[in-house]
Amino acid sequence: MMKSEIRVGSRLGRLLAVAAGVVAIASTVSGQAQHSQRAPDREAPVKVEPGRLDMGGCVPGEPVTGKAMITNTSDRPLTVLRTQSSCKCTVPKIQEKMILPGESISVEATVDVGYDLGMFAKRVSVFFDGYSRPAMFNVVGEVHYAVKTTPTSLKARGTTEKVRFRVEGTDGETFEVLRVGGETPQFVGFDPLKDPPQMQYTIEYVVPLDPPAFICVETDHPGAPVVEIDFTHPTVSDAERDYRTSPLRVEERRWNVGEISYGESATFELEVKGPFVLDEGTPLDGLELEVFIPEDFPATLESFTLAPGSENGKIVVKASVKPTEMGLVLVPVHYKYAGMETRVWVIGSCREPVLGQR
Repeated sequence: MMKSEIRVGSRLGRLLAVAAGVVAIASTVSGQAQHSQRAPDREAPVKVEPGRLDMGGCVPGEPVTGKAMITNTSDRPLTVLRTQSSCKCTVPKIQEKMILPGESISVEATVDVGYDLGMFAKRVSVFFDGYSRPAMFNVVGEVHYAVKTTPTSLKARGTTEKVRFRVEGTDGETFEVLRVGGETPQFVGFDPLKDPPQMQYTIEYVVPLDPPAFICVETDHPGAPVVEIDFTHPTVSDAERDYRTSPLRVEERRWNVGEISYGESATFELEVKGPFVLDEGTPLDGLELEVFIPEDFPATLESFTLAPGSENGKIVVKASVKPTEMGLVLVPVHYKYAGMETRVWVIGSCREPVLGQR
């Protein structure tokens, strides 16, 4: 009898436990339903103008700022909770947190466009109290010099392969293409000996046996002494991949210094990220950072110093590069630290001073 009573008691205990679990689950579901009713999945009653904020043409390396207006289309005040962007390079700012019925506020968006040429598209979101879905607008633009190429990047699989691209001015002025890849340009449908300077050219480029990381176009336009095309090739990609995946990282993959007078040097500042530990007053040589240009490139490294803005995990290196011959400058500056290595390509056009005048 005792064993039978124990079995019955155990069964009853299990049933009670299951019932309690069901009640708990039901309570949780009910609470979630009530919460979802309090914060419905809907957009705030606002109108965003423009929905597509076009920054137009943007100079490489120069931040651009634009504004969008948000209007409250409801009969109740709206409170802004926060703003958010699709990337760290886009910073939205809003001055007022309350929008009264029928009134508007402005949202300022600043984009650090960087140095990658071509089109860009960012998104800015504005969240409101009581609404789960934000109001949004897109920020678009194109990064280019006074002369741009179409496309801004090219791919090839083998050497001696031919690729075509267009070179055009963006200011309505005519210009001349001096060199492509350091060599005489091969025009399509244009004869430089007979035809006057144009606002647009079509170029045919033959991939050399030693493909470059960038196809560089030198012009006589003062706003675009040299324009680079990002070039992807199996030989180039294998070498670049090692530097791109290095724990030591540079802010930009290339740095266009423009025109350099022969005998002069070009100076640039570049952010390098890595496991740097800086004590107060640490000099650059105390970091044991090696900066150099390989011997087989026609340029020398004149100097490099630690620039303001350096901190643990990030340093800013100011370097001066001096070409040793006239023509295209396409040289890699290497950064080596604690067994890690990366590099940036310095791009420019070295000329006699008179050649830079129009």
